[in-house]
Amino acid sequence: MIKKQLITLLALTSLCFVGCGESSNKKSYLSPTEDNIELEVSLEQNTSSKYPLDIIFKLTNLSDTTVYYDTLRVPEDGDSLDTFYVYEDGTLLRYKGPFVITDGIHFASLDPGETFSAPVALDKIYKVTKGTHNYKVSYKGSIEAKTSDGKTEVDSSPDTPLKPDELAPKDHTSREVNATSNTLEFEANIKKVREPY
Repeated sequence: MIKKQLITLLALTSLCFVGCGESSNKKSYLSPTEDNIELEVSLEQNTSSKYPLDIIFKLTNLSDTTVYYDTLRVPEDGDSLDTFYVYEDGTLLRYKGPFVITDGIHFASLDPGETFSAPVALDKIYKVTKGTHNYKVSYKGSIEAKTSDGKTEVDSSPDTPLKPDELAPKDHTSREVNATSNTLEFEANIKKVREPY
């Protein structure tokens, strides 16, 4: 009876060692899922422009992984959707820019620490008036983003192939991400209001 119990105990101990060893090895081969997205928007006056309402939009990836962001939520080459709050002497300005119909979401990537920059001509997309005014500009604050381009990414040991159920897919689903943003405040003398895009 004691011999039988001893054999059972040894068998259970062996199983525990085998299971524990497999578990720790498996963890070392899989890359963790990265789902922490941190984006920062910076708005600056475009000091190289002769137009006082030209600003620079910057989007920086503060995450420790590559982030894929919806390009329709950020201005590109001066074009913009209604992505800003623009106040002229305390009054919220009406958007007069283009209304874009798209065939879906389009993503671009930003590596960790990378910044995307684009000029924005506020007088072309918001209803400003001539004269000297105080302006306050801020970004509306949300971007559709994700941490994967849809491919499964793993870090496996070359001598230990992974089984399909061991693959660790990253975040394939995009979601609304709040981007921290500064508020740009300045005074400008508007002599001419340009036509919308």
